[in-house]
Amino acid sequence: MRTNSFNSLSLNITIILSLLIYIQSQSNSITDAKKHKPKKSCQSRPAKENTWNLKSHSSGNNLINFFNFETANDGSQGGIAKYVDLEEGYDSSMIGSNNGALYFGVDTTPYSENRKSFRLSSKQTFSAGTLVVVDVLHMPATCGSWPALWTVAKEAEWPQQGEIDIIEGVNMFTQNSISVHTKPGFWMKSTGFHSKFMLDGDQQTNCDVAATDDQGCGLRDTNQTSFGEPFNAAEGGVHVLEWTTDSISIYFFPRGKIPDDISSGYPSRSPSWGQPTAKFQGSGGQSTSDYFKDHVLVVNTNLCGKWPESIWNSDASYAGQPKSCAAITGHDTCQDFITNAGDKLDEAYWAIKSVKVYN
Repeated sequence: MRTNSFNSLSLNITIILSLLIYIQSQSNSITDAKKHKPKKSCQSRPAKENTWNLKSHSSGNNLINFFNFETANDGSQGGIAKYVDLEEGYDSSMIGSNNGALYFGVDTTPYSENRKSFRLSSKQTFSAGTLVVVDVLHMPATCGSWPALWTVAKEAEWPQQGEIDIIEGVNMFTQNSISVHTKPGFWMKSTGFHSKFMLDGDQQTNCDVAATDDQGCGLRDTNQTSFGEPFNAAEGGVHVLEWTTDSISIYFFPRGKIPDDISSGYPSRSPSWGQPTAKFQGSGGQSTSDYFKDHVLVVNTNLCGKWPESIWNSDASYAGQPKSCAAITGHDTCQDFITNAGDKLDEAYWAIKSVKVYN
């Protein structure tokens, strides 16, 4: 009798333990299901199929890895800038990061016949089907400087695969110049943007450099704070290159007016950004791929050169600079100022927060 009672008790305990294990497993399953239940998004985002896909995102000091530091100067536009590599830039205290941005400027020693500067070019290339978003906090703003943020084909003879100037100007301009440069055959439409043509006459829509003394199709932003000192005072903004086979569009959004889809990192393929600052669309239906391809993003600061020197003694009110640089600096020539007044070049630097490339 004792044996049977013991066996019966053991059987009951086994059954109870099995039930407890089963109940616990079901409880764990319910808990896991709750853990993995999709959470409601705190911010609505556009449908994935209608947004650009992020290819790369570089910000702050990490931008050093996005760019190559070039030391060659092709010399075609003149200038006395001596482009230096990253190591020499560090040794000369010309580069660093702060407030989430990469800062890089020119050498500010008082006297220098070939003043050090930077020319950066992206390691990756891109063509039609690309959106590039560049957040710029500060750009060079001083007489004698020629800053530019642009794209060009690195491996092709210029301008066989085109050039796109996103930010460009000289001296104390306050209005940005946007342009493209092509081989013969690309004429642009004269509508669909809010900037003004830089050239007059029949050639203003002809982007062929041979027909326009290398100027191509140039547009000037009507925004009086799109370049130089007022741009910097407003803490810059975001420039967007939207490059499709149909057209090349440039948008500038000042700080505080950046569209939500760009800020969120999910830019729409059908944006409601308003009219672009500049739009280069073939008037004959030409594909941009026939004139622009395999570009790198370039950021550089030339010093003197053809453009700033040619207007050194001139009023440049057409671009927001009412006094000549000769009057502003007290120097008769650009080269004399840049060579002897390094202590006046504290504002000749870039501060870039990020570069995002989408496809």
